[in-house]
Amino acid sequence: MRKFAIGVLSMFCLFAGLAVSAGSAAAQNRTPQQVTLTPATLSFDVRPGGSATAPTLLTNHSGATLRVTGIEINALCSSPFDCSSQFHVVSHGCGATLKNGENCQINVEFVPAAEIETSRATLKVTFDDSSLGQTRRVALTGVSRQ
Repeated sequence: MRKFAIGVLSMFCLFAGLAVSAGSAAAQNRTPQQVTLTPATLSFDVRPGGSATAPTLLTNHSGATLRVTGIEINALCSSPFDCSSQFHVVSHGCGATLKNGENCQINVEFVPAAEIETSRATLKVTFDDSSLGQTRRVALTGVSRQ
């Protein structure tokens, strides 16, 4: 009778998405926990004196509320000009927290300097959950053409 009861419990847990180990049941997480920033790259092609804006979307499917601690541009300069001033976060809908299942849009602007042909930087979003990593990045590339 005991083997029958354990067998029935095992079948129930299998159908309910539970794992059985040594007579106990534990819930399995079927949804991957993740925080994404998409797209992974933003490319801009702008004439000197002009500007362009592009969006990226921060999405929380981590199963928890995240506390957003920073949204910033990190420049990668290969010239003496200040390329960090060419990329700007012009707006975002991210508050101090981002609940599970929610997303927010971050708008990045590229304003090229006349002297720069190609500029690269990274949009970096930081949050407080160390189990998921604490940052997400988007590569930024801006090209200034005559």
